[in-house]
Amino acid sequence: MRMGRVLALVAAGLAVCMVMIETARAVDNVEQIVSVEGVDAVFIGPADLAITYGMPVAPAPVPGVHADAIEAVRQAASQRLPATMLPDHFILVADLPLTSSSKVDERRLLTDAGLSPPSKAPEPSASPQLSLMEIDSLVKGTTR
Repeated sequence: MRMGRVLALVAAGLAVCMVMIETARAVDNVEQIVSVEGVDAVFIGPADLAITYGMPVAPAPVPGVHADAIEAVRQAASQRLPATMLPDHFILVADLPLTSSSKVDERRLLTDAGLSPPSKAPEPSASPQLSLMEIDSLVKGTTR
């Protein structure tokens, strides 16, 4: 797919730009990274981040420099991104629980992690949705 088409999908709200922060250098530059126009979300790679600090692999925050770095990323990102795009939990799971249709069972995942699933479904989005023909046109770079 050509870059112009990718940008069209992002502009139409059909794709997001998610950056990964997984090195000490990225933590040092996180404010500039999250300030880039078009960045929609931040993913923190705690295991790789630990390695760059000379620590063993750590899939969740380890008190000290590692946890401090993760908090610095959260703080910088919170100045620019919506709260829904910031990680607030690290949950270690051996296996993802699946539904009968082989999709991740999010309710069971939360329950198994000791968290409460939402009590009701979220309200439908008020934003307009594109028709399949409009999406196809954006992907193919054609006009109708």
